[in-house]
Amino acid sequence: MRDSTLACEDRKICAPIIVEYLEMPGLSLTIPQACRMWNIDRDLCTRAFERLVACGFLKQFGSSFIRAHDGRIAA
Repeated sequence: MRDSTLACEDRKICAPIIVEYLEMPGLSLTIPQACRMWNIDRDLCTRAFERLVACGFLKQFGSSFIRAHDGRIAA
């Protein structure tokens, strides 16, 4: 039961992160910057970013996270 609660909490925080990255092409944030931007604790932020990397939405370069692609679909 606890795992599903954490997953739900992660999804709730992933949604605004996705929106911000979609609205701001080229956005590059570290975990501490993201914690300040969304006013969330480091553990929750780290889990959300790990989930977004795992699903292919974000990629990590050093300590920064950027969108994995520009959102365009190849013809």
